[in-house]
Amino acid sequence: MGGTGKPVRADRGIRLISVPGLGRAASAGCLLLLLGGCATPQVDALLRERPAGLPASHRIEVPTFDQKDHQCGPAALAMALDAAGDTVSPPDLVGSVFVPAREGSLPPEMLAAARRRSRLAVELDPRIDAVLAEVAAGTPVIVLQNLSLSILAIWHYSVVVGYDLDQKEILLQSGGQHADPLSLRTFEHTWARAQYWAMVVLPPERLPVSQQPMQIFAAATTLERIDPAAARRTYRSITQRFPDFPEAWIGLGNTAYAQGDLTESALAFRKATELDPGSADAWNNLGSAMGALGRPCEAAQAVRRALQIGGPHLAQYQQTAAEIDASSCTERSLR
Repeated sequence: MGGTGKPVRADRGIRLISVPGLGRAASAGCLLLLLGGCATPQVDALLRERPAGLPASHRIEVPTFDQKDHQCGPAALAMALDAAGDTVSPPDLVGSVFVPAREGSLPPEMLAAARRRSRLAVELDPRIDAVLAEVAAGTPVIVLQNLSLSILAIWHYSVVVGYDLDQKEILLQSGGQHADPLSLRTFEHTWARAQYWAMVVLPPERLPVSQQPMQIFAAATTLERIDPAAARRTYRSITQRFPDFPEAWIGLGNTAYAQGDLTESALAFRKATELDPGSADAWNNLGSAMGALGRPCEAAQAVRRALQIGGPHLAQYQQTAAEIDASSCTERSLR
């Protein structure tokens, strides 16, 4: 939208990739079938060649919470939220994530519940090195496991709080239980049967160390719909770590604009146009910010660029242009 309306969003068409086959709820299981003879390609590769910079071992102290039957999801999420600076108990989360009809919690609800508490929730790449990198950085990781066979699934959420590569062990913590070591290979068996699903919960200004900017940006855009102020902090952190990523600058500009910080908004949109001169949305949004700042000639110049580039949002660019009073601007100033 042009003028003083909302700028065009940078996340159109972006969706978090859902995990296929996880439509069933995760219930708290106690049974662990130690299946031998199964391949563990991720652990084998990890032990064969340790990723650069990954310590041999690390452990995080995370409080544990008691849980009721089938409520491992709320317990795991409470642990992760506590580590992210949000003290909450599992009963406070039951209404947000627990599905009584399925006697468990669905992965999308786990992500959504964390965002509703103004935290950055990011689904990790399905790689064990990503999980361990987050733990080494001090972030506990929620993982989904199938503790039985695919045909008779027993879903369970655990929290990874440590690992020891020399001992070939991973430390998992569940509701009512302190961290227990488990063979890395056994863990991969159970985790693979849940399609390697994992997530982290972080304060909005802190980013996961293992993920690429587009994945973090996608999580930030989802957070923005719930808490724009928190998302603004995430966008700012993305621009600091990945300064050449234009989408984050547009996200920062949008949230700054929405909160009335027109100066930061204009600076962010300007940076986005420098990084991606072909982004019509960035030029349009810069025009909106400049118009709101009372700088109509610069606003009209920016929107003219958007109109020249065109694209699916052309009608919005035309509306922005119509809302800008450039009658006092010379033709030279609009070039």
